[in-house]
Amino acid sequence: MQTCPDCGSIIMEGDPYCSHCGSHLSWSDDYSSRGDSRISDYEGDYFDDYMLNEKRRQELLEKISKHYKVELEDLDVKDTYTEYIFMRKTPYYILRIVATDQFGGTIGIKRDSISVDYTKLKENRNFKNSIKGLNIEKISVSLYEDEVRLFTGDKVYLLDTDNMKLIEEK
Repeated sequence: MQTCPDCGSIIMEGDPYCSHCGSHLSWSDDYSSRGDSRISDYEGDYFDDYMLNEKRRQELLEKISKHYKVELEDLDVKDTYTEYIFMRKTPYYILRIVATDQFGGTIGIKRDSISVDYTKLKENRNFKNSIKGLNIEKISVSLYEDEVRLFTGDKVYLLDTDNMKLIEEK
């Protein structure tokens, strides 16, 4: 799943602009290769080209955790690389991000590895009442903040999850 190069919100392929910050999106660009998808600013000593030293691995994992406000939940060790499963668990949704060290001297977010489960939100009675009469086309969450947005055909709402109220964005 692609993210906006300016604010990091999840964007839908083909959208002409970011629904969060309004940035114009040019789909001739490959947003998956932008700076946010690879967390690396280090040129240090590695054991070899394919394996990070343990100290640097921990630094990069902590950087991803802080950058996206997620916690490392699990590891999936493959033959030649490892996948790191990060989660942000809230009462209303779960954000899941998968990173990998298969790129050599860095740890990067895998293309199409960001997913959100809104099951608990959609089952909430107060949420159902707050969206009654609205034709919700899309729900999105910010990768960097605990902000949920709802999209209708012509309006965008920020969801106040504490009070289950919609705040219309202009």
